[in-house]
Amino acid sequence: MSNASTPQDSGNMEQLNLSLSSMQDHPSWELHEGRQLLLEALRLSEERYNTLLVNSGEAIFRVDLPEPVPVDADFKKQQEHILNGVILECNQPFLQWFGNVPEKTFVGKKFGQALADFTPVVEAFIQRGLRLLRYEYTFYPLQNVPVTQTARIEKTLTIEVSCSSVVQEGRLIRFWASAKDITESKRYLEMLSYQANHDYLTKLPNRDYFRRLVSDCLSQKAKRKELHQLQALLLFDLDKFKDINDTLGHTIGDRVLKNIAHRIVGCLVEGDILARLGGDEFAVFMPHCESRDQADAVAKLIESQIKQVIVMDGLQMAVGCSVGIALAPDHGNDAMSLLRCADIAMYESKTRQNGPEFYSEESDNHSTQRLSLVADLGIAVRHDQMVLHYQPKIDLCRKLVTGFEALVRWQHPEQGLIFPDKFIPVAEMTNLIKPLTRRVIEKALEQLSEWRDQGIVCDVAVNLSARNLMDPGLVPFIQASLERYQVPAQCLQVEITESSLMMDPERALKILAELTEMGLEIAIDDFGTGYSSLAYLKRMPVSALKIDRSFVFHMLNNEQDQIIVASTIHLAHNLGLHVVAEGVENPEVLERLREMGCDLAQGYHISRPVPVEKVIPWLEGCPYGVQGLAQRRSTPPAYKQA
Repeated sequence: MSNASTPQDSGNMEQLNLSLSSMQDHPSWELHEGRQLLLEALRLSEERYNTLLVNSGEAIFRVDLPEPVPVDADFKKQQEHILNGVILECNQPFLQWFGNVPEKTFVGKKFGQALADFTPVVEAFIQRGLRLLRYEYTFYPLQNVPVTQTARIEKTLTIEVSCSSVVQEGRLIRFWASAKDITESKRYLEMLSYQANHDYLTKLPNRDYFRRLVSDCLSQKAKRKELHQLQALLLFDLDKFKDINDTLGHTIGDRVLKNIAHRIVGCLVEGDILARLGGDEFAVFMPHCESRDQADAVAKLIESQIKQVIVMDGLQMAVGCSVGIALAPDHGNDAMSLLRCADIAMYESKTRQNGPEFYSEESDNHSTQRLSLVADLGIAVRHDQMVLHYQPKIDLCRKLVTGFEALVRWQHPEQGLIFPDKFIPVAEMTNLIKPLTRRVIEKALEQLSEWRDQGIVCDVAVNLSARNLMDPGLVPFIQASLERYQVPAQCLQVEITESSLMMDPERALKILAELTEMGLEIAIDDFGTGYSSLAYLKRMPVSALKIDRSFVFHMLNNEQDQIIVASTIHLAHNLGLHVVAEGVENPEVLERLREMGCDLAQGYHISRPVPVEKVIPWLEGCPYGVQGLAQRRSTPPAYKQA
């Protein structure tokens, strides 16, 4: 520690001399006592001063100005005088910053030369009226020391500097500076900030940070008055990703997400912002979008990259996606509006399965209606607003009506009759699908019981969703309902889509086996449109395949569709299953299906779905007979007779 500051630099000694001179007029005993008190005060003051300087964990140094500068002098003059000041004192923490160099490295040297790196601190000190409090500064201490004086590794410190001045008669005569190293705490805060703003898995911006980044881009555009410049927000939601997590585990799922994030990055240009909003949802913001077509092209490029097969640990996986696009300023001028519009468009993309969708007011209206439907649907189920329409199925060989498919409709008190494509997806996304399906089963069994009392013996098919197959109470409920309405189990058939079966094949197999043991028939609906495995199909206790209407409708004009229909019939018969063709629209298709050996058919040519009160009038006027269930069971299908 340098002693250059004592006593000439200390105000304590000057005050002491003044006090002693004023004592000359007092008696000697008073003079002696006063002198002792002042000396003791000085000793205590210097003791506190030295203790603070030595024991402080902060770096402290003092600069004296050989030529004091007026505090009202201009900036340049003040800077010149301060930089010409001399460092007269510093403590050990200060020297440690520079590799524990000797004190003489700085003490006695001009401030501006010894600490040239502190020039920005001096500027801030002057600009703030010769008083600086907790000024944050990035400091390169070893640049201020000759290389030959210490062996060291270059380092950068973030320091917090405070400076206080000593002014006499309007002139700055010296100043003290103290600084503490906040590098580690700064890094820790930056780490916390990074974690708060980024997704832990992909290291991409998260939803909140993405929203702020988009807001900043939009604000900058507004400031530059570039309101004509398009900006696009693309929202991607992965399809069937839950299957990967459920089947292969979250570790594989996380690796897939990182792979997809990497693929999306490869489709972007400088300035584009990619974020993971959560779960299996990603977003891209294009601040420099030249046109609507460019946004569509980028969305399709990313979509194609996501759909590429992923090979991981010898497993091949394919993940699809649904894409919604919102444009600024067309669809909004703030981040929240764009995210909302892109989300609505993405929902439309998921529903239509026809590639990226742009936001439209029409889809927005549908979204508002969906929100309203969610609120109304629970009321509808509780207050029995659901009605069933019945579409007949005929035996092509015998030209007999063998049963009906029960199709649910919602008799809304204000909107009228609502078809299932409008509310079933809403029910699927909530827990309402469970009570809704149970109510449909009850109404179908109740109607079967009434028809049996009227001498009409037939079966009725009801549809089950993937969520229903996860319901552990489904089988006991069906059993209790059959007993309640006194309907034989053989009269109830359940239809399940291929995709529902493949979501959890083992679980589906267990539920279907229990239903089959009760005597129910099981049919796979929309066969040919899903991804069912023949291995699982062979194990499933199903009794019928329903060929999807998309193949039947064009089969006379499309050779590929006709091949698919014929192959499905052949496959089903080889497995001992009945075949039902949906979507029969004309007599020519009906006749061709009969020639191909199809067992059953339904469609508008036979009959549209009709309300329950019109079923008996239709039966009385139709060209087909009505076969009792027992007779149909006792006679083998036509293909087995052959």
